[in-house]
Amino acid sequence: MTSSDAQGRLERILPEPSEVSDPASPEPALTLADRRRLHRRGRFRWRISLRALTTTALCVVALLSAWWAVTAAAPGQSVPEPPSVAHGTVAPLRPAPSVRPSGAETPASASSSAPIVVHVSGAVKHPGIVRLTAGARVFQAIEKAGGALDTAELDALNLAEPLQDGHKVRVPQHGETVAGSGTGQVGSAGLTGGTGSSDQPGGSRPAPVHLNTASEEQLMTLPRVGKVLADRMIAWREQHGAFTKIEDLDAVDGIGPRLLEQLTPLIVLDG
Repeated sequence: MTSSDAQGRLERILPEPSEVSDPASPEPALTLADRRRLHRRGRFRWRISLRALTTTALCVVALLSAWWAVTAAAPGQSVPEPPSVAHGTVAPLRPAPSVRPSGAETPASASSSAPIVVHVSGAVKHPGIVRLTAGARVFQAIEKAGGALDTAELDALNLAEPLQDGHKVRVPQHGETVAGSGTGQVGSAGLTGGTGSSDQPGGSRPAPVHLNTASEEQLMTLPRVGKVLADRMIAWREQHGAFTKIEDLDAVDGIGPRLLEQLTPLIVLDG
């Protein structure tokens, strides 16, 4: 190979002197305008990234809120809010329903609260007819008649004995013997009517009442006969002339078969 051939090959391999950069040559300096432009470009790039992140976060929150609203409104899953109660207050207790006992009051027991009529005679200040509440006792009948006289023999009576409608209470004088009811019980002395006892001294049978001539007071001495019933008997007698038989008493309002049976041995028709 000749020297001219070698030189030509080297020229083809090596670049031209103008194509090789000089390492000693300095880079062109940036101007102030170039630096501001590059700074704005980098800040704008970060600003776009923060805005995208904020938008994404808001979208996620919106989706979560929508999902919670849908699931909370689903039927069967809602929990009602408990009613608010003021601090320190106590809700009033509802009274328990009353239970009527098995032995409830019957119409018959309810009628027992009606007032009763009792005849009080003997050693009292105001003998006659008194009205008492149902279940009244002998001492209450005596008090209603004005109280006992100083000559009354109260020890002969059972002052605590309950009374019934139509009873007659006779308060004996000192030394007067009051007949019992025939049962031997001292407590029934002086009480006639419902118990069938006698108020005549000595235990003798009372004198019969003349039905066609007896006055109101005489008729009221009969058991379970008060002022109202005595007036009805007299009115019937005046309206029909006279009783022709004892059974005619059954026509008087207020006298039934049971009372007629009690009165029959105590009355007579002849005057």
